[in-house]
Amino acid sequence: MSVLGNIDSEFIDILLRNTGALSSDNLKLTELQTPDCLGEEIKEFAYLIAKLVLRKDAKVRRRFRRLIPPEKMMRLSEMIYAIRSEEDFKKFRL
Repeated sequence: MSVLGNIDSEFIDILLRNTGALSSDNLKLTELQTPDCLGEEIKEFAYLIAKLVLRKDAKVRRRFRRLIPPEKMMRLSEMIYAIRSEEDFKKFRL
């Protein structure tokens, strides 16, 4: 049984990669399409990530990193990875 229910695993993979990639200008960002089946909180988060990814100018992402430290974005990416499956979730440690 998936912790994510009916959320597409490809969407989660892109979301976690982009979340981690926002921690640096040197990492590749991938365009993100947000599915309608998401809850409001994750939908808002995915929308923010997608908006940052679409920006061609890295200046906005750098401003974002001044508000949210890169280490926290990497940690959040690890948390998103952990919810991909029950096994990954059980192995995850804060």
